Order: sequence, then C-alpha cells, then structure tokens
Amino acid sequence: MKKRIAIDLNDTCRSYSNSLITYYNRWDERDKSFDPDNVKYREGDMFSCIPFRSDKERIDFITINYVYEINACPKPLPFFEGRFITFHNDMLDEFENDIEILVVSPFECELERQATFFFLSKACMRVKKVLFPSTIKELWDNADILITANPKLLMDVPDGKTTIKIKTKYNKKSKSTYSFDSIMDIISEENQEKIKSIIKS
Repeated sequence: MKKRIAIDLNDTCRSYSNSLITYYNRWDERDKSFDPDNVKYREGDMFSCIPFRSDKERIDFITINYVYEINACPKPLPFFEGRFITFHNDMLDEFENDIEILVVSPFECELERQATFFFLSKACMRVKKVLFPSTIKELWDNADILITANPKLLMDVPDGKTTIKIKTKYNKKSKSTYSFDSIMDIISEENQEKIKSIIKS
C-alpha cells in the first residue's frame, strides 16, 4: 500500500497569512485602527492576525471579497518551483510506486478552490492529486504523513499517522511528530536523507 504524503498549502507553500494582512489593510470596511506593521497572533489561531468583528465578516472577506487575491495571487516561495519539481522526482525515483505526494487545502469553498488551482499552476506543483477535504476525517482518510502549519490539523491526530509542522508565529505550542522552519527546509538537498527516513518509518 502506498504511503500518502499530503502537503497543506497555507503558510507552507502559499503565503496565506501575509495575504490576509495585505488585503485586509486595503479593505474599505477594515478596522481603521489596524496596523499591518504591528500584527499579533494568538496561539493556535491562524486568523487572529486580523481583527474580524464576526465569523461572518471573516468568511465573507476570505471567500467573497478577496478570494482571488488571497488564494491565487500570492507568489510561491523563492526558488520553490524548481526545487519542488526536483524533490518530487527524487522521492518518486527513491520509492517508485511506494509513495504518493498530494496537495491538500482543507475547508475551501468553490471559489477558493478555483483560485487555488491558479496558484498551483504558478507554483509548478506537478502532483497528480489535489484534495479539498471538508472534514479532518476526510483529510486523514487520504493521508499518512501531513505537512502543515495549521494548528487545528495538528490536533487529535489518528494513531499511526505522522505530522510535520512548518513553524509559524501561531503554532509554537502545537505538537507534531517532526518540525521544520519552512517547506524549503523539507525539500532541500541537505535534508533529503532525513525525509527519506521519515517516509520509511
């Protein structure tokens, strides 16, 4: 049975939090006291950088008002495109048919998914499978190893599953099997042997 490695996009490959800050600051209906240069996060909450006044305001802002800008427009990390292609090919060469690398972006609505596909085309992530799970159970039903920055996805991990945390300002206390400073650390040549050992474990 293939070992499935799922890469969550937000704040790993896609600068999601920075996009929230940038476009909230441009929004006419924003809290005028918002200071994009002095943003603070609550532990465990990736949306806490923005002073949304209600859940509805947050959802409308993300899924309607700036859905394209937040999900499609962020630039991939410098050097990410070429290095990810090399990483992807190296892993497939090493493990042949024993692994599957997929991209996941949980809880997205239809317009967010459309914008995400545009981002993936820019990032040159040549994976065969892209999944938009609507529940955490659906995510784990399709993944054995999860690479993510999202604290909610690092909670209540099923037995036998592996998590790799990408460190951020809002997930410092979140527990994971492994942690790295960035996705570039994971796909760098220097860490290839460590990643291979994680996959084999």
